[in-house]
Amino acid sequence: GTPVSYTEEAAAQSNKGSSANNSAAIKPTSTNNAKKNEPKPSLYNNNNNTTLNQSLTAGLTHPISSLSPYQNKWVIKARVTAKGPMRTWSNAKGEGKLFSMDLMDESGEIRATAFREQAEKFYDIIEVDRVYYISKCQLKPANKQFTTLKNDYEMTLTGETQIQACEEDDND
Repeated sequence: GTPVSYTEEAAAQSNKGSSANNSAAIKPTSTNNAKKNEPKPSLYNNNNNTTLNQSLTAGLTHPISSLSPYQNKWVIKARVTAKGPMRTWSNAKGEGKLFSMDLMDESGEIRATAFREQAEKFYDIIEVDRVYYISKCQLKPANKQFTTLKNDYEMTLTGETQIQACEEDDND
């Protein structure tokens, strides 16, 4: 069919003629369908440090003793009390590097371990006796074979993990 602008004449013709040809001509077409399917920008993007920094400056930290695998939106403020050497491992699942560190706050302590890329990324950044804000680690039941800390859980650093030095508490 030939496109026709909608007028009273076109409406009269659509009543007389074949509705298949003319109804397409008088229906408004939408050119905005592509925009409906585009993802909207998120204010809580995992790659955006703004929300982490806002929670840090607002003092919205969680005590280590309150952490569990059933919640994942937390930030802890903890002192590194021990940091192990970078080690290599090899087993049936593969091989790589790892290091562990012990973290402590007023409420308790927890072991955190970094594997592979995270071990490389964070090893030189972390210093014993410094205080850090840490978020977005995986929590799982502690393997008592590798830790003597009094915590039922341990942390594994992931690609999402964020660690930021807390400058004002380093000299306590």
